[in-house]
Amino acid sequence: MSAPQQTRQRRTNTESPKDGFRPVGGAIYGLFAFIGAFVLTGVYFFYRIDEITNGGIDGVLPEDPVALAWPFYNAHQVEITSSMGPQSVNYLEEIPQLDPLVFNAIPAVVLLLAGFSVARRVQEPLSDQASAVAGASVAVGYLPLLAAGTFVFKYEEMGVSFGPELGGSLVMFGLIFAVGFGALGGYLGG
Repeated sequence: MSAPQQTRQRRTNTESPKDGFRPVGGAIYGLFAFIGAFVLTGVYFFYRIDEITNGGIDGVLPEDPVALAWPFYNAHQVEITSSMGPQSVNYLEEIPQLDPLVFNAIPAVVLLLAGFSVARRVQEPLSDQASAVAGASVAVGYLPLLAAGTFVFKYEEMGVSFGPELGGSLVMFGLIFAVGFGALGGYLGG
């Protein structure tokens, strides 16, 4: 069988799933996934808002440029909170014409593709579990950026700060998105 005709064979021996962990590839593809999902979510959000408001997108978000990231966090089910109290907002759910599921799908698909890419770049054949771990490695690059963004994308006005919540929802949904969809992509790519 010539090299181009060979197919990837999965290893079925007693290989440990942790043998699939790829911290460097995960960090690189996690970074690319973060940037890709961030840009795609933002572009689609503003396209939809422009379409809904017939070009009157002013006033939907605060004028500070950090607010441009908030729809990206809302797509991960992370609320935008205020330092004044328990009030929070999810712009994707507050605007009735937007479909939050479409926005949730953007980072999910990007992470799935990133996990697929990490697993495909592994030279030796991996078991199904090790391939899933290779794909889940994208969390190494994705989650720290997602957490750091809660500090970077804060907006302050008159002593009150607004920004993505750093808490349970960020950890839970960040893990669900990065590890879950990355692992699924790795499993499919392995």
